[in-house]
Amino acid sequence: ISFAPLRWIMKVYISIMRGTPLMLQLIVVFFGPYYIFGMTLSPDYRFIAVIIAFSMNYAAYFAEIYRGGIEAIPKGQYEAAKVLGFTKSQTFFKIILPQVIKRILPATGNEVITLVKDTSLAQVIGVVELFRVAYNFASSRVSVAPLFVAGVFYFFMNWVVSFTFEKLEDGFERFSKTFLENENISAKAKAYYIELQQHLILDEENGTHNTTYTNKQISDMNKCLDFLYVIHYNVDIAVHW
Repeated sequence: ISFAPLRWIMKVYISIMRGTPLMLQLIVVFFGPYYIFGMTLSPDYRFIAVIIAFSMNYAAYFAEIYRGGIEAIPKGQYEAAKVLGFTKSQTFFKIILPQVIKRILPATGNEVITLVKDTSLAQVIGVVELFRVAYNFASSRVSVAPLFVAGVFYFFMNWVVSFTFEKLEDGFERFSKTFLENENISAKAKAYYIELQQHLILDEENGTHNTTYTNKQISDMNKCLDFLYVIHYNVDIAVHW
């Protein structure tokens, strides 16, 4: 974020959300409106407070995951996109974001699994959820069996999450490899890229700016770059070539 005040606000927000317990955040979101603003809220607000607190908490974690993913993309890819005439928005959405998504999928999956388990904290403000129901059954029947059953349900839900994210990762890999098999397009993209780099080096040495590319060449370069952002999200195109 280039706007300094907003950047500092986001840093403070993320620090607070990551540095305080989620249980405390649930309590503040639920009781805060009454004790701070004197607002009287309906009993239905309990569930709304859970949604608000979980959203605010996990938004901070996901923000850091995405920040790390974006900063992991080499600057060479931004430069390659700029050379080929892509705008900042086109560069981000067509080239950077697909790579970021692929890189952050494992970390995102871990956070979603943690989110599923953290739903048990909702009982702190009186919301009846899976673990609370199991605990009540265990207390009334003087048995730990309901708690083990709840554990099985949590395990199954997290298994579904893990399976889903594994399929997403495999899907990205297969999608990348399918495009990589098209050697003609890949070779054409490399040739145009190298040609462009050679022209730029000659122009820089001669102190001139070359504008002799035809519309067809420019169109082909753009098509090649459109292809390149898809073929393999882990390849540092501009650097390795």
